[in-house]
Amino acid sequence: MFFSPTLSSAIAAACADTTVRLWQLNGSVDTILNGHSDSVLSVAFSPDGKLIATASADKTVKLWKRDGTFLTTLKGHNAAVFGVDFNSKGNRIATASADKTLKFWKRDGTLIRSIKRQTSGFFDIDFMPKGNLVASGLADGTVKLWQFNGICLRTLEGHEDSVYSVNFSADGNQLVSGSGDGTVKLWVRDISWGRHGKVRTLTGHQNAVLDVCFSPDGELIASASADKTVKIWRSVDGALLVTLREHQNIVYSVSFSPNGKILASASEDNTVRFWNLRSQVSKIFKEYPGSVYRIKFSPR
Repeated sequence: MFFSPTLSSAIAAACADTTVRLWQLNGSVDTILNGHSDSVLSVAFSPDGKLIATASADKTVKLWKRDGTFLTTLKGHNAAVFGVDFNSKGNRIATASADKTLKFWKRDGTLIRSIKRQTSGFFDIDFMPKGNLVASGLADGTVKLWQFNGICLRTLEGHEDSVYSVNFSADGNQLVSGSGDGTVKLWVRDISWGRHGKVRTLTGHQNAVLDVCFSPDGELIASASADKTVKIWRSVDGALLVTLREHQNIVYSVSFSPNGKILASASEDNTVRFWNLRSQVSKIFKEYPGSVYRIKFSPR
């Protein structure tokens, strides 16, 4: 059996055709979110799975109920919005944009704070689970950790090209980043993410790494690359476990199911694939009319 019988969450796909499609794992369409006027570049579920945030090249972020009801539009960015995330309480939203700003919002669309960089746009954003830090990936090759008050706590340096993706482990003690330099870096927390934290570089991709994520238990890291592959790494030592090669074009995004047994990947080849991590067998879950830029399992 390809899917676990206990796997009940849905999956959201952010698409180049300006829509976000919500699917049940039996393949039925739950709903299609229509409202953006350009490609949807990122999607995030609230921790309780009841809300969805969508970020677009049309410079806006939109909030929706899980049933597809439109709630509000977050306006204020002046360029494509590449990243969006909810905090652990679900009452704050962070957005990352090519306009060189990182913005924090209330759920009703009220802008709380805007952080402006003079020289570099933001590609991705991730709230630390059960904490007050936010990680951002920037076009200047750095990862920055921000306090919610807008103060930059630390800059993590080492990548040689844009950082396209950042993701905290569920316990908040590790952070992984993927870069245009073709590497994945694993940053290990010390006390308060001070200057002496450890970093490990995971090499093996032959092109830019566009998305990275931890498995729910923190033991695995998945990376999606422009080299058309997905790689699975062991987080404890950075060992490469397997390379998944079925996609025919750039792989933009990866997401683990809540039980950690299934990995979804989204590609320029217009497909979303599901991978059974035990057997390494894949199947095309859906084919789309265009590229799929981001894929996310709902947390429940």
